[in-house]
Amino acid sequence: MSKYTNNWPLAYADNQAKPCSVRDCYYPRYGISKYCKSHKSNDYRLGDPRMNRAIRESDYRGERNQVREVIEKNTEHPAVVKALNTIQGMLKEGADAFNPPRDGTSEIPAAYHLGRLHYHNIDPVEVLVRAAALLIYHYMNPHMIPSTKALTFTLGWRVLALVPMERMSDPGKGRRVYRYPKEREKRELGEYLWDRIGLLAYMIKYKAEEEQREQEERSRLARIPLE
Repeated sequence: MSKYTNNWPLAYADNQAKPCSVRDCYYPRYGISKYCKSHKSNDYRLGDPRMNRAIRESDYRGERNQVREVIEKNTEHPAVVKALNTIQGMLKEGADAFNPPRDGTSEIPAAYHLGRLHYHNIDPVEVLVRAAALLIYHYMNPHMIPSTKALTFTLGWRVLALVPMERMSDPGKGRRVYRYPKEREKRELGEYLWDRIGLLAYMIKYKAEEEQREQEERSRLARIPLE
């Protein structure tokens, strides 16, 4: 029998005597977490204790422009068509869960919140652009999203943030509060999207890099004087 059985105060005290498990952090652990209070908060809010802030829209604006340009040029490409059909079906199933509200009855992650995207007439192209751009941003800046968990968490959250969060009455607090997606819903939606459009995002990244190399080669040739 463990010495901590039925002795939570001792378990808390022994754990808090240890340093945070994040590299180069020497603050004491918080509660029964393996992280200090700050890193525990990062892990809960952002999906990884090493992330200091959420990924902003401005962080991957360039990638969104790249993705949009490639998609507009390849609307009939089988991979693009398949991705858009998948997203359209995902939003439609979300709409079925949204009206009337039926939490937990759909196989699509975060179905209720996806239904709100459908309700606000969000174009599947916008979902694809945002999701693929974020994946490309991760490929190019792995230090900003340092783990698979953080990537799926961020991916799900940024897609759901295409519309303002729902506000609802809270009798206990006597005011209206925001209804945010659960952390599990964000992560599972991110996994769902990554599994279905990850290859397309990589293809877009490769195409954009190829065009960039061609542009650099044309610029190099243009600087060479003719005899």
